[in-house]
Amino acid sequence: MALILGSSTAYAATGGDFRLGAVNRAGHMSTLQSTHGPALMLKSGEEAPPFRVNRGVMVPNLNASMVGGRHENAFALKAGGVAVITATGLGLDNDSNGFPEEVSAVASCPAGTVRTGGGALDQTNNGVTWMSAPSGGGSWQVNVTTDNATAQQTDVKAMVMCYNPRGPVESRTAPTTRSQVFAHLTPGMRDKLLGR
Repeated sequence: MALILGSSTAYAATGGDFRLGAVNRAGHMSTLQSTHGPALMLKSGEEAPPFRVNRGVMVPNLNASMVGGRHENAFALKAGGVAVITATGLGLDNDSNGFPEEVSAVASCPAGTVRTGGGALDQTNNGVTWMSAPSGGGSWQVNVTTDNATAQQTDVKAMVMCYNPRGPVESRTAPTTRSQVFAHLTPGMRDKLLGR
């Protein structure tokens, strides 16, 4: 290995001393070995790289956690994936007649993933979808006003698309909870859902 450290004066280093500030030439690979910690520390000026190479060939086992000043977690892996999480609706029977006047569904992305979109499914006969929008940090909320006679809470579903830059995402279906429904609503939306 030849290290370029300074001047253009060349020294034959094979079997001899390694000279600082000079070009050292060797007929075989040179090895620095330490049994107590790192074998080499390179220090440079504030604006200078700690070392240079003369080829663009990949160096085996030269690992780095930073690329272009960004940590490896800032980059998406080739194995990154997208999946749709579906949530079934929750009925709100505000007048206690046994039928829901409102059905709401909230689908949430799992931790470590990012919401990239969402949508609604309204299979009620005469329902009116008055909300299908992002909710909270990683959810999608759907609210439907029903005819309260034939509607079932399973007729309404929310879907959210979740992206994981670090690996796959598992598609799943989950029921909506009451706390999810009211977590991020404005006071006006809350009153509408409660029939006020």
